[in-house]
Amino acid sequence: MKKIWKRVICITMLFTLVVNFSLLSYASVPENRLYFGNAICDLENNTIEIPLVLEHNTGLMGFRISISYLSSAVRPVKVKRGSSLRSGMLEDSIDTANVGTFDVIWTGSSDYTEDGELCVVSFLIQEDRTDFSLSLGLSYSQDDTFNEKWQNVTLNCEPEKSLYITNGNVVNTRSSFVQKLLLFFRKLFERIKSIFVAPGE
Repeated sequence: MKKIWKRVICITMLFTLVVNFSLLSYASVPENRLYFGNAICDLENNTIEIPLVLEHNTGLMGFRISISYLSSAVRPVKVKRGSSLRSGMLEDSIDTANVGTFDVIWTGSSDYTEDGELCVVSFLIQEDRTDFSLSLGLSYSQDDTFNEKWQNVTLNCEPEKSLYITNGNVVNTRSSFVQKLLLFFRKLFERIKSIFVAPGE
């Protein structure tokens, strides 16, 4: 009976931790979170497409976003309008920017308030590679990112996205933060188990 109660207490504590962490994660999502979405690789056309996604949008009438990339692995070729950005003027500096970085610029006539894909960036894979790693950086210009009241809007950008492409399949590598979080919960579980479950049980 004592063993059963130990296990019940252990499971209850773990469940409570998971629920609290889930609620905290949801509540802590920042306003105007901007990040790279899921990439799609097309080996037949030697391209990879990566969307830029905005969540918890507080309203934008203009933005300038900077994207950096590994020039030895890919070359940007096109930026197209995302599924949720249906109006305004979208431009890019691919043709004029320095190698390794370019800007995406958008302006509208009123606040864009939807969440979803702002744009989709197409890259050409260099030298017919089928297995390679790709790191992308994301930042923005504060002075060129504003709402319809002409107030500066802060974007919470995902600073970096790491991908591994193998035979047309895209693997999103975990960030160091996620790795540390998983390690923390693994150690926490082992600690709780050592307290409530005796050796050999």
